[in-house]
Amino acid sequence: MSVPTKPPKFVRLKATTTMTRDDQESNRTFKELLPSPWTDQFHTISVDVSEIDALRKEIDVLKPKVKKALMSYQGIDSAKKRILMIYLLVSLGLAHHFEDEIDETIKEGFEKKEEMIEGENDLYTVSIIFWVFRRYGPYIFRRFTKDNGNFKESLVGDAKDLILLSMQFKTHVKANFDLAKWGLVYHVPSFEEYMEVGEVEVAVYATLASRYMSMGKMAAKEAFEWLKSRPKLVQSLCVKGRLMDDITGFQDDISRGYVTNAVSCYMKQYGVSQNEAFRELNKMVGEADKIINEEFLTKTGVRHCVLKAVIDLARMIHVCYNGYEGYTDPQGKIKEYMTSMFVDQIRL
Repeated sequence: MSVPTKPPKFVRLKATTTMTRDDQESNRTFKELLPSPWTDQFHTISVDVSEIDALRKEIDVLKPKVKKALMSYQGIDSAKKRILMIYLLVSLGLAHHFEDEIDETIKEGFEKKEEMIEGENDLYTVSIIFWVFRRYGPYIFRRFTKDNGNFKESLVGDAKDLILLSMQFKTHVKANFDLAKWGLVYHVPSFEEYMEVGEVEVAVYATLASRYMSMGKMAAKEAFEWLKSRPKLVQSLCVKGRLMDDITGFQDDISRGYVTNAVSCYMKQYGVSQNEAFRELNKMVGEADKIINEEFLTKTGVRHCVLKAVIDLARMIHVCYNGYEGYTDPQGKIKEYMTSMFVDQIRL
């Protein structure tokens, strides 16, 4: 992430030790957000059913051929070639058609990992191999432990699961309320106090809970129990999301008189400049990324789809806050991405 290059600038912050307003009205300004560029964009998309049916039939014809190609590689480089083909399938968005074959290939490839890497001088090939292993990491490490992540119960129709979901959302609402109270009275808490609340308010837990609910039988009650336990993987993602949001949105927050921000809290507590705070908070984001990668690669006893939802959210956060506040103001790169993925047609 890029860090502002302006000279160090100290910002005068009004901190309070109590939550009273001293009978003064807050003069915090609220920016009117731009109207959504999408409006009814996705309500009126025309779909040529005959074209979709033709594509489906073509896919059904090609799938057996691709499976045969993937599984028919022979010889000393067979595992490597299959790994490279998996990378191609993922890049094309077709990997979900070949999950069983990919699982088998990953397990076989891990058995031959030293053989694949030994004597391989092409760094591009080596990087692809590690990328594929990282993406499907939980499959690799589960082979050393008993697989107790094969859940049978579904969230749908289970009252206990809905109660677990309700806890998550109630916690999120309380965090929103706490930050709103601080903002109204210009309260700048300690950095630790702010992060304890801010990590929840950033809505990682609520987003994942909703994602698991939408997955039905793929994510069972145990997935919600795992989420409720505040696993290290999710906690680190909360840190990443909170800090990236606050770093990229700091100038906008200050311009509106909103000082309850991770940057402000760090500056006040440690007496540092804005640039110094940015630098230290970016270091924390980097450390959070290391933990996220390590936990994803080594976590056992949790289904791959459950862990992958966390990684996908981490990627989304990085895209939204990669040097700009793309969540609040999506007019730049985010709009380009949305248009590319959901509006522009892919010509075959």
